[in-house]
Amino acid sequence: MQRLKPFLAFFQILSILLVVSCGRTTQPEIKFKQLSALPDTLVAKNSGESTGPKRAKAFRLNKLNFKKLQSGKFLPQLGNAKIVSVPGRPRIPMLSYVFSVPKGKKARLNLEKPELEVTEEKIELSKGEKPFVWGRKTIEFKETEVLDYFPGKLFESHQIGNTVHVSLFPMQVETKTGKVLRLIGGSWSLRLEQSREKKKWARYKPALIITSEKLLAGAKALQTFHKEFFKVETELATVESIAKDSSPVDEEELPEGYKTPEEFEGIVKGYDFLTAKKIISFLRKRADEDPEFKYVVLMGNSENIPPSYYLLDKQAFDQKTTGVTDQCYGAGKLCLEPRLAVGRLPFSTNEQVSKYLNKAKKWLRNQEQAENELALYGGKAFEGSPFYIGELGTLVTVNRESADWKSTRKHFQTEGSFSRFELKKLASGEEKSSLVYYLDHGLGNRLFAGDEFISANDILSMESKEDALPPLVVSVSCINAAFDEELLVDGSMTEREQWGSVSVGTALLRSDAGAIAYLGSTREGLGSPETEVDENGNVEVLGTTHALQLLDGFVENYRIGKGQNLGDLEIETLQQYSLTQGNDMSEFSHRWTYWTTELLGDPLLPVIRKSRGERGYPAAKSVFEHFDNSKGLPWFVVNEKRESLSEFPISKAEGPVTAKVFELNSDGGGLFREKLIKSVNLKGGRSATIPFDLKWELASDKQYMIKLINDEGIPRERHILFSTSEEIK
Repeated sequence: MQRLKPFLAFFQILSILLVVSCGRTTQPEIKFKQLSALPDTLVAKNSGESTGPKRAKAFRLNKLNFKKLQSGKFLPQLGNAKIVSVPGRPRIPMLSYVFSVPKGKKARLNLEKPELEVTEEKIELSKGEKPFVWGRKTIEFKETEVLDYFPGKLFESHQIGNTVHVSLFPMQVETKTGKVLRLIGGSWSLRLEQSREKKKWARYKPALIITSEKLLAGAKALQTFHKEFFKVETELATVESIAKDSSPVDEEELPEGYKTPEEFEGIVKGYDFLTAKKIISFLRKRADEDPEFKYVVLMGNSENIPPSYYLLDKQAFDQKTTGVTDQCYGAGKLCLEPRLAVGRLPFSTNEQVSKYLNKAKKWLRNQEQAENELALYGGKAFEGSPFYIGELGTLVTVNRESADWKSTRKHFQTEGSFSRFELKKLASGEEKSSLVYYLDHGLGNRLFAGDEFISANDILSMESKEDALPPLVVSVSCINAAFDEELLVDGSMTEREQWGSVSVGTALLRSDAGAIAYLGSTREGLGSPETEVDENGNVEVLGTTHALQLLDGFVENYRIGKGQNLGDLEIETLQQYSLTQGNDMSEFSHRWTYWTTELLGDPLLPVIRKSRGERGYPAAKSVFEHFDNSKGLPWFVVNEKRESLSEFPISKAEGPVTAKVFELNSDGGGLFREKLIKSVNLKGGRSATIPFDLKWELASDKQYMIKLINDEGIPRERHILFSTSEEIK
């Protein structure tokens, strides 16, 4: 029995998760009836069998609730469940939890005797939106396969080391009828697989630097730096020695892509595919032989060390799409099982390596004295949208109840601090923030702030001051993490002579100033904050998708300290995205997001978070009850005297709040034409109102946004949207 104790811990954790109170919500009258049998096409078991010791535990789930939205559709709610969004499919709740098993053991989890109920009628559910593309290219996503039920499985589980991660989908939607099935209880069955013969492990150093003979001097300097400053022993291997002594990986182990090289004519030139396959094989063998081997530093640009793979898709998107990845160096079969933390230092000379090491010393010296622990950059990003997508996406990091950043600076379009001037401060290290989260467009060699930008050439020309802090930059911008500039012959990165022959990410690392590391997209970055507007006009951010989900997951892992260095954060984030967050990795847009995420930087750089800030208080919200919600945004009807908007009511906040009111520009005439009408300071500790002069401050047939900003503690925000009309049309 001693070895089965982890089972008990698991069931204790599970019972806590399943009794969380749901709180108040708008609950329509929806009737359920018991389902007599589990539908044949609904998956409730893992494949395969295990004959090891078994433990079982019955459970019951809380009641599934539904919140009515401004659109008239409903959003399911279940305690602390995460909302999973798939484009064009109903939004569904997902419960996540973990448990431990004895070291070296494998576990198998199954759901037995599931009890389900089904609605008598169809429910009109809120659906996921297509992700935004954060660049110039337009991508249309093809419909995913329609099954009898969505998502079609009650749970999935993945074991990573000694931890089993479980995702439970307690709600299913019958595709043809729109009826909802809810799981009300069942029994978990957990088995340990029978012990196998003990494997003899090899012993390698935890980190490996792969470089070319041309950059061997720089690689040795990095090796010395690791030992002196990080107290980490690293090994060296050259591309030439690996190519000589290793066999290539079987191409069946790779996804669709360069194994049909004719598809890449006119796209890339000079790619050493054979050497890439040998490096993949070499790293997989080493990972198999030593579970303590964790980090890989690729010291060199794409001419010195080839990309791990070039990707190809002809099915999921509306056009032939190619991409580049280094993830095959750190993952298992089909480059989708994250095992190693891989970071690339895209340098072409030993002098560039030396410059980077000097910058790393400055980063280590100045990081703890940073004026801000976190800097957020964003604006509207997409013309014609009433939402400030870039701002809402970054606000996820501070609007979490658990957020405890020491100090946060917001460079937002609505604050007048999102411009080329601010970008230049960022690239010069004068921002003095240790972590930067940036959401706006990119074109490979340009980083945008609305209609303005800085180029890779601008970044390379930046000079660094002694007290500057080169930050860690996390960004969704398209193509700005590209590292294969030397191999590209198509138009992926345009106007090179004018704006730069390398990507923004490469320029940030090569610059005297710039950044210490860059995590972003090597090609088109996908993703959105999933938004809904409630009946009072409050914008609810339900979560994020694709690259935004991956990146804000990285930022959150940074905050809670999931690891000692960037590599730990990287591998934890990739594992979460691909295994534990409900993302269907058989769907190409999720594989694309995973594959095209690149860490440009040294994965052994330490993460230092010694002090934390106050959590502050929840954001206030609109409690205005007289909107018309028949279509579009909530309407305020100007000429109905009974609905006076002379005072707009706001809920009680625990501290002071600044309210800013904007008239939105919806004519597509640019990203910097929003009009600030007024700013009002509201006292905390009581309900408040925003005064309006109907005659002078609001016009008919216009869209408006109210921003509520907490003035103390974490600077949380709430966005409120409404429109005006002289009459209901």
